[in-house]
Amino acid sequence: MKQTHFLPAIAAACLFHSIRVEGGHPTVSCYTSRKSEQLIASQCLRALDTIIWDQNLNLDSTSNPLVVGYAECMIKIEKPRGENPKRDHVIDIVQDVINSCPSRGGVSSYIHGMSAQVYPASAGDIDNINLPVCSARRCSYESHDCRNALEMVGPDPAMVYLSPSSFTSGNCTLTLATNDDSPFSASATFLKPTYEKLAKRCNSEPGWIHISNGTSGTIDGLRLSTQGSQCS
Repeated sequence: MKQTHFLPAIAAACLFHSIRVEGGHPTVSCYTSRKSEQLIASQCLRALDTIIWDQNLNLDSTSNPLVVGYAECMIKIEKPRGENPKRDHVIDIVQDVINSCPSRGGVSSYIHGMSAQVYPASAGDIDNINLPVCSARRCSYESHDCRNALEMVGPDPAMVYLSPSSFTSGNCTLTLATNDDSPFSASATFLKPTYEKLAKRCNSEPGWIHISNGTSGTIDGLRLSTQGSQCS
């Protein structure tokens, strides 16, 4: 399946604030440190029109992440592996960002793992930003449990792991997975800066973050996620 990918220029650093969207919709984190540039809803919807949907108007199960764009609107969609979200669901999650963060864009995330990042093209390549996404679930674990789980990855950067690979310490499970289920190499030292970004954003709550290298697969990208036991 062919997809249209638009890669803008240089990424800008950003901060964001969270909004709880009403009506069972996701948590939306708006960018706050970028230059204010209005998102145009019609352009974002045109970007979604470049996606090739199946005959049931679903996304295919393998394209992940999916980056599309039209004019000044860029969209990056990530979903749980193997799932086929409906077109209407994808439009809704993108619309949540447009409505909540019209001047700079942001990230919306659902409890089941699907997310959408919507941003002006002038902001740069979203893959260079690698924003943490916190889950709406509430779990019970200590932050040092996740750090101990990270150390279980090991020190050898050439060590190859199967996707997904999970490491558990105490009440925290840290999972590493590639976008296309290919094997990957990683070390605790390599992962630590990215993990610290996730831990700073989500504290002791579950979440995930994209790493734009560290895999030998056909779809570049590694996903680091943390999950506690006794979640609600």
